[in-house]
Amino acid sequence: MKSTFILRIAMLSFFLTWLGFSNMENLVQAQTTLTDNLYVEPSGPFVSKDIASQRIDNSVTLYKILLENLTHSSPEYQQYKLKYDYAIAVQNFFINGKTVPESIVEGIRLFSAPDQYNGTKGTLHTLKLDMVNLLKA
Repeated sequence: MKSTFILRIAMLSFFLTWLGFSNMENLVQAQTTLTDNLYVEPSGPFVSKDIASQRIDNSVTLYKILLENLTHSSPEYQQYKLKYDYAIAVQNFFINGKTVPESIVEGIRLFSAPDQYNGTKGTLHTLKLDMVNLLKA
């Protein structure tokens, strides 16, 4: 009876270990895909640079209003400050001659640089996705 119980515990432990390792492989694949996609130019169609600039101006204005009403140390303030800074960076890239998709990726490169913002992959992915959605035609 005791040996059956120990055998069941051993089998359960083996199964949970196997399940954990098989899930880790999927997690690593997902992280690799996320990283790979960060620096790939998103596919369009996108709005013109003039319309993109207007949309970013509108977003920046909204972020400024939100930032003025938040505590600087709050997570919400940090989130909107990051969005504000990223929007300005993207706008500057296409003002300086990059296409809209190139500007989105260049902004991500800037924000992933260790000496700059050093954003997490999840945060960078969200910034990129939000900008793509904002600037799609």
